[in-house]
Amino acid sequence: MAAESPTETADVTVGEGAEGFPHASHSPLAVGVGLGLLGVGILGHYIVLGLGILVFGYGTLNWAREYAIVDYARGVIPEQKSYRLLGHQSGIVGIGLVIASEVVVFGSLFGTYFALDAHSGPWPPAGAPTPDLPLALVLTVVLVASGFTMHWAQTSMERGNRRNFWYGLVATVVLGLAFLAGQGYEYSHLIADGLTPQSSAFGSAFFSLTGTHGAHVIVGLVLILAIAVRAGIWGHFDEDRNLMIRTITTYWHFVDVVWLFIVAFVYLNLSA
Repeated sequence: MAAESPTETADVTVGEGAEGFPHASHSPLAVGVGLGLLGVGILGHYIVLGLGILVFGYGTLNWAREYAIVDYARGVIPEQKSYRLLGHQSGIVGIGLVIASEVVVFGSLFGTYFALDAHSGPWPPAGAPTPDLPLALVLTVVLVASGFTMHWAQTSMERGNRRNFWYGLVATVVLGLAFLAGQGYEYSHLIADGLTPQSSAFGSAFFSLTGTHGAHVIVGLVLILAIAVRAGIWGHFDEDRNLMIRTITTYWHFVDVVWLFIVAFVYLNLSA
């Protein structure tokens, strides 16, 4: 029996075997087992914790390979990718849920910062090194500019302009790395001057908030590099198939917005 020719549904390709996942996969089981081991290991069982990291990492990476590389190369997109929830592709709804969870994370960090500010006397403490506002403003320009370049990369791919897509993607990575370098420079000077996570409540709150944001910038850059690998090595993405680019662009904009709040309330101290 000849294979069905793929048909176009919305902006994704659906081929033979597209009812659910086109193949059996043990990766979700590995992810679940890994999370269970992590939960046990974090209680102090370090051998179990290490095993959990390995199993979870294997499951996650293999699942990503199956979903983003193997299925793409076969021209088969599972129905899960073409489902529409709340009028949007499930992938867009998924990144929205991820961002919602991140809002909770950063909301708790900002709440802690404000609570400590209200109950810790002078904020920052008298005589303590203070964050570098001029540098923060420069980094703001850098990070906001990276949001524009990432959007340029996305819209270029949606128009089929791969050259401009690469310009935007490379510019985003360079600007993201410049931001991290600037943040590392500030950290090194603050620590040398005596402000550390252990030195005071302000130091703990400052490094927790800005460090968590910096970690999200790193995650964003890793995801952008994953886009580059898929596009450069396997030739993935075109005008119709670019969901990963759109979701990561949305994530990157969220990282930008969080930084604006950090500048407003930590560096400019608008909550005072």
